[in-house]
Amino acid sequence: MKYAEFIIDSYKIEFFNSLFGNEKILVNKIEVSNKFSFFGTKHNFDLDSDQFILNSSFKALGKRELDLKLKKNEKLIKDLNIDLNPNYKIHWGALIIIFGIIIFSYLKG
Repeated sequence: MKYAEFIIDSYKIEFFNSLFGNEKILVNKIEVSNKFSFFGTKHNFDLDSDQFILNSSFKALGKRELDLKLKKNEKLIKDLNIDLNPNYKIHWGALIIIFGIIIFSYLKG
């Protein structure tokens, strides 16, 4: 699911995160970083002679939020705090229930 889009100079930087923790960064539709994380990670990539870092941080307790910080040459240029959609909570709940049933069935039999 696409959570954020940044337009920096002539670049379109997109942040995607799946329900299973796969984070992906696309620049002008080309993948520049792909990492697995449930609670956040650091994505490093270069564009021309500039170094970019996109830090993601997922807050799972209380109000679920995704915090994204984009740095260019170590200077913070964008800071987004995204309140996660209530449907995201429903998907997580369903996933936990399904895994619980599978584990219970496996241990029982």
